[in-house]
Amino acid sequence: MEWVKIFSSEEEAKRRIPLNSVVPVLIGNHEVCLGHLHDGFYAIDDLCPHQAASLGKGRCLPNGMVECPWHHYLFDLRTGSNKGETAMDVERYEVKVNEEGLFIGIK
Repeated sequence: MEWVKIFSSEEEAKRRIPLNSVVPVLIGNHEVCLGHLHDGFYAIDDLCPHQAASLGKGRCLPNGMVECPWHHYLFDLRTGSNKGETAMDVERYEVKVNEEGLFIGIK
């Protein structure tokens, strides 16, 4: 696994991604949806498997669900699983935060 630095510190990550929100992040050819929840940062594939809308442009609910901006499909930011069986699950990426910054693990 390759660890890719996204932010220089946890404080920067918290400033750039407010609590209960998500942003799209491009890492090479990987489109990732990075989110900030009360218990940490999580990352899943950015593209909704239904019609490839950016989940990072969707809404993050306080319970950790990311809502697709086009058709309101729900994905668990912690696991990548689809809720409601309306679409396939999306891949989940490991996230680590340490004194050097916030990193996403790419396989």
